[in-house]
Amino acid sequence: MLEISDKNFDSEMIEKKVYALRTIHTPRTGKVLAYWLLGILLFMLVCLFLPWQQNVEGTGKVTALSPQDRPQEVNTAIAGRIKEWRIQEGQFVKKEIPWWCWKKLKPIILTQNY
Repeated sequence: MLEISDKNFDSEMIEKKVYALRTIHTPRTGKVLAYWLLGILLFMLVCLFLPWQQNVEGTGKVTALSPQDRPQEVNTAIAGRIKEWRIQEGQFVKKEIPWWCWKKLKPIILTQNY
């Protein structure tokens, strides 16, 4: 230890003389619980590094895989319909390039009400 004093103490001799030190020990159930918790923790840690895949099973039919075939609603001030998509899903786009071409459904008259 620190060896501050000249006297040496034998730990076995102290344990024989002091009754309280002989009676203190970790209960067997505590050790078993600690091993179980350690095992569960290690299992969860290993599970973090396993490949993770989520699967869902179901029945039915796929109606559309591409964005051009899916019905899509865009809220605008002027009523219209998307005529043509100019980009694909996952494609990188540049600034100020239109994503779609649309067709007006009804002609509108712009008037101001005073």
